[in-house]
Formats: sequence, C-alpha cells, structure tokens
Amino acid sequence: MRYLRLAAVLILVSLVSLLSGCGEKTYLFDFTVEPDLSRADGTWISSHSGYELSSEGIILESNWIAAPYLFNGDFTVTYDFEMKQDLLYTRMVYFVLASQANYLLADWSWALAISDYNYEPGDFRLTQVLDGYSTNIVPPKPMDEVLNYPGANTFVVKKTGSFITFELNGYALGDGFAIEGYYLDWLCPHIGTFYEMGSDMDMDVFKVFEVKYKGDLVPSS
Repeated sequence: MRYLRLAAVLILVSLVSLLSGCGEKTYLFDFTVEPDLSRADGTWISSHSGYELSSEGIILESNWIAAPYLFNGDFTVTYDFEMKQDLLYTRMVYFVLASQANYLLADWSWALAISDYNYEPGDFRLTQVLDGYSTNIVPPKPMDEVLNYPGANTFVVKKTGSFITFELNGYALGDGFAIEGYYLDWLCPHIGTFYEMGSDMDMDVFKVFEVKYKGDLVPSS
C-alpha cells in the first residue's frame, strides 16, 4: 500500500510539472523602473544610442529597439505607451514583429505605424506594412476615439498559430492576417519612433512591454 501511495504521488507530481510546462509564461520589461536595457535575462538591441530611460519610461530618438528574445507558438504582446501633444511637428510610433532582431534585414516582418507624418500635427493615421507593402487601416471608430491623444495607450498584438490580430485601446484594427512565406515561427517584437526634423524627440514614451507566451523563447542575438 505504501508503494501505491508513493507511485500516486509521483504521478501527481509529474502531471503538475507537465501542466505547468504547457501553461502560459510571461516576459515583462518595465521601462519605468529598469536602469538600462541590459538585465540578467537578456539585453535589448538598439539601432543606435539615441534613447533615454527615466521613471517615465523610455524615449527613442528616431530609433528602434528589439526585444532580447524571439518567441514561437501562440503569444500576446502588450505595449503600454504615452503620446504627448505636439502642435508644431509630426512623428511616427511603430510596432514590429520580425523574423530576426533587425527587422530591416529580416526575411519576414510586419509593422503597424501610428503616424501624422505628411499630415497636420495630431492628424494620426494607421498604416500596416507587411512584406514591404503598405496599406492604410481604417479604425472601427474615428481615430480620435480610438487613440488617446494626448494620453496613455495600449497596443496589443496576438499570434494564434500563424494568424495575427491586433488592437489599440481595446478596438480591433482590421480582420488580422495569416503569416505566409515564413515557416520557422520565431518572431522578435520591436518598437520604434520617427520624428520630423526639428521636433523634440520625447513626445512618445514607452512604459511597459509584456509578452504572454505558450511556446518557447530563444535569445535574439
């Protein structure tokens, strides 16, 4: 009887371990508290030195940064960021998933840009760039209802299988799309900004980055 109890306990422990391994995991980077982009569990990659961390978050001076990891399987990326008002100059905030840590050199990439560039300051539009092709995205409501400007915003990208959906402040943007032509399944999230010449480059502040994932992760560099 004692051996039967021991066997039952071992089976239960194995089952718990198996289930915990299949559960959802979290990678979190809070730019408002981290002193720099390096941490014991990995370092963010920056396209150049134009960034600044503070208790407000991170500002990127016409710069992009890539997460320390590529993720596979199903995952959800959440970006909390603030857009400050600028009455004189235009700019762009963009979010990227790419097959490597430098999206400009990646075999596959997707980006969503929130931009008033080429328009009047504050007249923001949504643009999707997929495999090098740009398309405008019409939000489900007027842009000034979907985007908090000035104010705090949350952008979410969800990957389920090979299908990508995304939303801004709880509003779904388009119908999503299926990844085509890329079959390795590993994707690295990026964030970036672009400012009109002469602008103050602290108008967009990224606060918190979080990935909830059911697959695996590997270092991006």
